[in-house]
Amino acid sequence: MAGATPAWFDAAFYRTQNPDIAVEGDEAWRHFHSQGWREFRNPGPGFDVWWYQALHLEGDHRRDPVAHYLDGGQAAGAETTRATGEPMEVARKTRFNLRTLALLNALDAPGTVFARIAGNLAALELWDVADMFAMRACDLQPDTAAHHALLGAIVARRNGWRRVVTALRVATELDDGHADWFHTLGLACERLGWLDDAATAYGRALALDDGNADTHYRLGRVEERRGNKAAAEACYARVAAAEPGVAALGIGLRHEQEKDWEGAERAYRERLAQPAHAGDARLHFAHGYQLEALYRWEDAATAYGAALELDPAQPDWQYRHGWMLERLERPQEAAAAYARALALREDADWRYRQGTCLHACGDADAAIAAWLHCVPGEPAIPAASGMDDDAQRRALRDRLRTCTLDPLLHFELGLACERLGLHAEAAAAYGHCVNRHDEHVPRLYFRLGVALHRAGRNSEAAQAFLATRLFRRDFGIVPDPTQAEGPPPPARDIKAEYAEFIETLPVRDDVVLYESFHGDSISCNPLAVFRAARTRLAARNLLHAWVVKPHTAIPEELAALPDVVFVRHGSPLYARYLATAGWLVNNNTFMPYFVRRPGQRYLNTWHGTPLKKLGIDIPGALFDHKNAVRNLLQATHLAMPNAFTRRVLLESMQVNDVIRCRMADTGQARIDLMLGADADAKTRTKARLGLGADAKIILYAPTWRGNLDGASLDAALVADAIERLSGHGATVLFSGHHMVARKLGQLPDGAMAVPAGTDITELMAVVDVLVTDYSSILFDFLPSGRPVLLYVPDMAQYRRERGLYLDIATLPVQACATADALEQALLPALAGAAAAAPGQIEAARQAYWPLEDGGSASRVVAFFFEADARHQITPPPRDKRTLLFQVGNFSPNGVTASFNRLAGCVDARRLSLTVIVDPWTLESYPQRLERFAELPAHVARWGRISFPVANREQQWLNTRQGSREVLNARQQQLLDTYYLREYARQFGSAHFDVVVDFSGYAGFWTALFARGRPAGTRCAVYLHNDMDQEQRSRHPQLSKVFEHYPLCDALVSVSDSLNAVNRRRFGDVPGQRPECFHSVDNCIDPGFIQRRAGQELPEGFARWREGHVLLGTVGRLSPEKGHQRLLDAFAQVRRRHPSTRLVIVGEGPERPMLQQRIAELGLEDDVLLTGALANPYPVMRELDLFVLSSHYEGQGIVLLEALTLGRPVLSTDIPGPQSVLADGVGQLVPDSTEGLVDGICHWLQRPERNVHWDAQAYLQRALAQFEQAVVGVG
Repeated sequence: MAGATPAWFDAAFYRTQNPDIAVEGDEAWRHFHSQGWREFRNPGPGFDVWWYQALHLEGDHRRDPVAHYLDGGQAAGAETTRATGEPMEVARKTRFNLRTLALLNALDAPGTVFARIAGNLAALELWDVADMFAMRACDLQPDTAAHHALLGAIVARRNGWRRVVTALRVATELDDGHADWFHTLGLACERLGWLDDAATAYGRALALDDGNADTHYRLGRVEERRGNKAAAEACYARVAAAEPGVAALGIGLRHEQEKDWEGAERAYRERLAQPAHAGDARLHFAHGYQLEALYRWEDAATAYGAALELDPAQPDWQYRHGWMLERLERPQEAAAAYARALALREDADWRYRQGTCLHACGDADAAIAAWLHCVPGEPAIPAASGMDDDAQRRALRDRLRTCTLDPLLHFELGLACERLGLHAEAAAAYGHCVNRHDEHVPRLYFRLGVALHRAGRNSEAAQAFLATRLFRRDFGIVPDPTQAEGPPPPARDIKAEYAEFIETLPVRDDVVLYESFHGDSISCNPLAVFRAARTRLAARNLLHAWVVKPHTAIPEELAALPDVVFVRHGSPLYARYLATAGWLVNNNTFMPYFVRRPGQRYLNTWHGTPLKKLGIDIPGALFDHKNAVRNLLQATHLAMPNAFTRRVLLESMQVNDVIRCRMADTGQARIDLMLGADADAKTRTKARLGLGADAKIILYAPTWRGNLDGASLDAALVADAIERLSGHGATVLFSGHHMVARKLGQLPDGAMAVPAGTDITELMAVVDVLVTDYSSILFDFLPSGRPVLLYVPDMAQYRRERGLYLDIATLPVQACATADALEQALLPALAGAAAAAPGQIEAARQAYWPLEDGGSASRVVAFFFEADARHQITPPPRDKRTLLFQVGNFSPNGVTASFNRLAGCVDARRLSLTVIVDPWTLESYPQRLERFAELPAHVARWGRISFPVANREQQWLNTRQGSREVLNARQQQLLDTYYLREYARQFGSAHFDVVVDFSGYAGFWTALFARGRPAGTRCAVYLHNDMDQEQRSRHPQLSKVFEHYPLCDALVSVSDSLNAVNRRRFGDVPGQRPECFHSVDNCIDPGFIQRRAGQELPEGFARWREGHVLLGTVGRLSPEKGHQRLLDAFAQVRRRHPSTRLVIVGEGPERPMLQQRIAELGLEDDVLLTGALANPYPVMRELDLFVLSSHYEGQGIVLLEALTLGRPVLSTDIPGPQSVLADGVGQLVPDSTEGLVDGICHWLQRPERNVHWDAQAYLQRALAQFEQAVVGVG
């Protein structure tokens, strides 16, 4: 029974969303409860059926989400939908996508259900999987116009404009009564530059809805670009009639809203040229604003000046004029403009700008006079407190002698000193405050500036006043990100703050920043280095900053030190220290946005000698270690405990061929904390634990389990181990992951958790027996000479799932597979029995702790802070050329196949290859992961992490690349900074001889390599096709790629004929060097192709092809492949040769149209669309004739594969295939349907069954071309 309608069911929503069912009131609930959820009808805007099933029912679409929610899901607060704009972390998105793909393959339902799911997924802004479901809906019901319109709307959100055109042309042919469909079709054509088609579509939209001002505007833009000025003006007049703002300022306002800055500037300029508008002050200001947006600052200043001559009483205009003069580095004029603005209206930010300009003029007194008004409500002289200021001063100083942590105590001390006229002391107190306050509070810097000024230290005061603004520059011209499309920006953008600090603050050589385990503790190697550095470098007067989290325990002895501060991880203060500290020490990784600045030195100590596998060596771990890779490349110094750890770390992170930092084997600094403890220190440690000096201690420290998203360890197993270890006359200390500790509950008598804030290595000084499993802690404890027991009941499973570098039997430890064995081994261990023979111990010592003599921390400090090279490792000579590739998302296409075959064929003894990928573009896609897994073992695989660190202005300029706007030198310089920083953030000091954009389709990567690469690094970009044709037909975003061709060293087309085409198009571009154009044939791996061709055919294929002459092709089902005309040609061929059949292998957006065409031609029995095949080679082996029907191709790698399998080939006579078949192997036919018909029939009359083609000779020629053109050798 359905029962009463629950409050979370929205009957009105249900009826509105499902007009195909007639239900009212409780009937709607009963329909949903019994049937609706099975058809993926949502019960309300806050409950998505599939989202719930995917997250809470393991993606089983047969399980009832209603029952689950009513039976406990609601009470447990189960998530019922995705919040708008909510980011999905990679692991969650991968899990959801994989379950959704499984649903796509398993669901047996009509197209309307797939369309409903697609619409629901689109509402969740999950466009990629929504796209797949919409395509399936079109596939199942190709005559339903709404399905194609839905697909077009979804693909439009993915900027797949060519596919939008295809979908909406079908939709509007089926149903021509929707103005919005024609409007979107026009928009897609406009984006592709198909202006005639766009004008037609917009015209059709207006014929249905003549009152739509936006359609009139878009048609006007198209007509203007077509040169039809009168038609454009007529459209714009309709817009002006509907929109008062446009009526007042002209169509430039609409262009401005469209973010067409050049068009807006031109429109405003042309309007000002009309006598009726020449005296319009608002128009002059609007014109100036567009000039500012175009970074034509000189012209903008002139336009603002013209506006102010007409109407000088506009304070905002006066301010904007001042900012333009300031950007032009004319500070005196800018200060005067700000003064005029301030005379009209007081504004604290304008005072700040005025002070900044006066300071730049060298007028410190005037600058400070302005800055004294830059913080609203803050007086130059603090108000009287009504208390005894001197007594308060003494009391505060007494409190701060024992604990310096609270920044507000320092601030109160500063106020008391200020009121007493002790300005130097006040400045010192305020300085301590701002060094400790996690938030950016303008008042604190203001008071510091006042105190410094009163103390006669105006230069320092100026820096304090400048710091009253976290963002010191005015980026008001940049569009508000809250008004942009897409998810809302975070309330606080730490990357933007970090970028600001990088760009406006100097590196401080007197600050050391320490971070241990992301701020979770004050421990490990950073703690040992801190203690040694603070003692050894006392004369340097360093400020030591520790990164902490809210739960981090701060040792009392450190809290009292005036030269030590504690910074909350992720706070503005953290970003400031990360950007400015001259010395950085970490045992793990800094945040993904960290980029080491010139002048910063970064020591990474890692955190132990590894027993369990790391990085790429972990089974199934693709990119969990991506930030570790990045941090190793950011480091200037690596201090390693031993050669084994150094080798494992560099190899597992796949950086050993390119890393360029200084490395030293110094020993493990943290072990000094154990070896250096004297008797008094040990007594104090035991006393803190509440134990007597003679107490025996067992430390049980099982390793962390799981991945970076969480931990797992059987709590029952741990609890049993603690029980077995207890009751033997020793105290058991448990140290484990906090998630495991929470599950254990109350520990037995004689056992206790290690207190928070305790450094484990310090604690080990008083430990008699260590019990662990796979943790590196065992290597820390072994130098003590005391026993180590390994409790490893899950050894086989752990070795299989995580992996170990060493055979435990080779270590001087005792391994215990059961709890009984553990208990039996404990008593001898407590008695001090040796776990191994002296020879085994010495061999292990030489391998894993050869330097542990209590002086490792001192060696690290000397190496890092004093450039002591005595323990530095001299790297072996570099005998390989190093290449960095960006290949795209590893979709199963020709580009991916070409790269994978190249990677498999290069000489890995001479060339070192690294691939960088965006993990989120392939982790959720099984077919892409399969192609990625084909990479040979010698190719390093790195994952990009996070996004560029940039200010708002740089982000804005980056989005403007590739538009019709031509960026000027000033804008280009700002973009250079953006890409240089991003390259440094991602790749640090890694040495690559060549960076290669092998994909050639992603503007970001082309720009990053072309603009961001270091001097001396060669940059190559592949041109896999007629790139101009690609841009005009389906990839308008390629204009951003084209902008960077002149900055590259090699433009590599994949055939001679294609090289000629691309050279003709791009050779005359200003700045383009003719010698940069090269031809490099795609590589193939004949052995790989032939081996895979020997595998089984798809089920049923052999029966279908039996007794027929089989024609076929392989390729993405997209317009450029010419599959529709191949079908038309085959229909004619089959009428003459009835024994022929055609197979098309591939998947893509044209599939619904191809299926429809097959039905129209009556070829359902004789044409097979297989979809995408993981291995197409068995089908290719079966072909009697391979046919390539493309309109254009780069080379046609499938031709090479077919030839390798000895198949006859026929291709349209186009660049690319012209080069492949130039030697008479195969047949070229005219690029038309008739050409295909005649060519196929000619072959059928004189069939050639086997073709001899020397694939090995071709491969060697292609490799030689690659080395010469791309690598730059030979």
